[in-house]
Amino acid sequence: MELNLQIVEIGFQTIVALTAVGSLIVAIISYKRSSRLKERQIRLQEKQEELIDLQLKQHKRILENEKHEPALDKKADIRVSLERAGRHARFVIRNWGEAAANNVDLSVKPVDGHTSPISDTEATLPIPRLSPGADYSLMAAITYDSGTTFDVSWNWEELDGTKANESSRLSI
Repeated sequence: MELNLQIVEIGFQTIVALTAVGSLIVAIISYKRSSRLKERQIRLQEKQEELIDLQLKQHKRILENEKHEPALDKKADIRVSLERAGRHARFVIRNWGEAAANNVDLSVKPVDGHTSPISDTEATLPIPRLSPGADYSLMAAITYDSGTTFDVSWNWEELDGTKANESSRLSI
């Protein structure tokens, strides 16, 4: 009986020892993986810092070149669209060009209707300056009297003082 207890105790101690060794192996593997992950994160952070430095240098070079090069060869590219958002409509004036546009003006004439869909344009137009990538919206009151198709013309001044104009037929 005593011998059986000793065998059971030795078996139990063996199981405990094997569990401890298994836990130690799992801990070592986990430590190595987390160390590798930490090293990768540090390398990634260093690369991101290098990239940020390069982007800042490139941005400074671009700004210096723009100071030395005249911006007269760059032009504004003004486009107008009629966009609907739910029950509301608006005329959107966008500058897709590389230079700002000054004194941007818009004229809307209904094709089928009798009244202009834009009210109080004297208060908002002309737009004094429209930067590259910027847009300006005018609410459009589309009614039975205004119709849904419009002849739209717009004009602006380039930075060198030349005047430009465009026109289009827009409908909703």
